[in-house]
Amino acid sequence: MLTSLVILIVLVVLFMAVNARQNGCLVGKANENYRFGVTAPLNIDWLDLASLHAGGILNWSAKNNPALPAGMDYLRIVNVDDKTYKTLPASLPGMVKKYPESVWLIGNEPDRYFYQDSITAESYGERYFQLASIIRSQDPSARIGFGTVIQPTPIRIRYLERALDRLAQLAGGTEKAMALIDIWSIHNFILNEDPNEWGAGVPVGFENDYSDAVRIPISDYNDTHSISIFTQRVIAFRQWMAKIGQRDKPLWITEYGSIFPPIDPPDSDYYNVSDQDTAAFLVSTFDFLMTATDSNTGLVSDGNRLVQRWFWYSLNDHRYSYGGSFFDPDNGNAITPVGEAFINYTAKLPVCYLPLPAFLKE
Repeated sequence: MLTSLVILIVLVVLFMAVNARQNGCLVGKANENYRFGVTAPLNIDWLDLASLHAGGILNWSAKNNPALPAGMDYLRIVNVDDKTYKTLPASLPGMVKKYPESVWLIGNEPDRYFYQDSITAESYGERYFQLASIIRSQDPSARIGFGTVIQPTPIRIRYLERALDRLAQLAGGTEKAMALIDIWSIHNFILNEDPNEWGAGVPVGFENDYSDAVRIPISDYNDTHSISIFTQRVIAFRQWMAKIGQRDKPLWITEYGSIFPPIDPPDSDYYNVSDQDTAAFLVSTFDFLMTATDSNTGLVSDGNRLVQRWFWYSLNDHRYSYGGSFFDPDNGNAITPVGEAFINYTAKLPVCYLPLPAFLKE
């Protein structure tokens, strides 16, 4: 009986090896599709998620386990705005126990003034410390993400530095503070930072004092989908991570895209970016993210790559609201040109990770 089982296992492994080589890769190599993620602002029911060949999804929530295709994981986000935070420390332990081994991103654009979480850097450091400590105590296998600023510009990096200073004070030193961070999470939109104008504004707490950081104005709307600016910001952020001793942590871009819509809503006149231009930007970012390495700043365990995972905005937002939607919710969830570009890209990636059949796991 034992001999027969051994022979069966050997045959299965050989089959997997042959199949993997036929796909142009070796058994044991990571599935590259894992790196590609999507963000879902609307209901995902009845969407053909499997066709995307994506490795992850988020919907700015943490309370449920959505039904997902095999190979797609779910990132949990806990908001830290003033209203949500009032009850979060009490409810979080139960959620962590209910969903063990999850990825938890603490905060969603805490730097945004008025929008999203909208808190000071010091408050973010305090709330991160409390929530990360709860997650660690309830589930040591969980992974926790820090940051999630709207874009990695100098003034936002200064915001993170102030948050880290406060986190270190509460944790009992820099080393203990960094031990609470498993993943660095940023968004990488390209938005104007002039106050009282369109875009991202300045971080909370920086409204009246810009002396310790530089604001980046964006006056040309075409810059919002500039591959040059996108790559420069990623490279600079990885350099900063290395500077503060965090090179050994993965960097995830948990939201980015081409923000201007391809069409106008009724009775309005927006600046538009075509699906073709947005799709070209998507492909350009993927080409960069898949190949960008640096022997001084990249993650050594990932071949010195700069970024480990990235999540596009969006899966299914209204096309008159923002650019980049893969499915059109106002047209029977029809696939868009941007969605087709995503599928064409991910479908060509070799799927090298071949899980054992169920009967060998039992």
